Amino acid sequence: DILVNNAGVSKPAFYPDYAVEDIDLILDVNLKAPFILSQHVGRYLVEHKKPGRIVNISSINAEKATVIGGTAYCASKGAIRQMTRTAAYDLGPFGITVNAVGPGHTRTGMTKPTFAEHATREREWAEKTPLGRIAEPEDIANAVAFLASDEASYVTGQSIYVEGGRCLWA
Repeated sequence: DILVNNAGVSKPAFYPDYAVEDIDLILDVNLKAPFILSQHVGRYLVEHKKPGRIVNISSINAEKATVIGGTAYCASKGAIRQMTRTAAYDLGPFGITVNAVGPGHTRTGMTKPTFAEHATREREWAEKTPLGRIAEPEDIANAVAFLASDEASYVTGQSIYVEGGRCLWA
């Protein structure tokens, strides 16, 4: 049995100007929902004595501040990283692994408006990545598929950053 917590939102703002409503939205979607879903799945698996996999989507922003105006987003993803580690510790004795995938800049619906607004942004991001490109959704999906597979049965509490080497020097 597998749960992938993949929902995420971002509403960039200058740190002192963040609206409480926007902070609530970001934390509700990016942290609270995965927390509660993982609790329900974890409880079900423990009660039914079933092994399982929980994979959370974090971000390179759990480790590095790579965006201006992303304080709430970065905080939510950092919390996901720590939730992943502590949930793995709690659920491991029951055969349940909990891991995270931390994407770097990825071509998705969330980044599309940024690319539309700033024509050179995608190229700039790619140039800051040793592999010379931004991620495609399939790059992230491959890491998730690995962590959800039997091949990752001895991997728990880990965050795999799929970011083309971006965090090596950021």
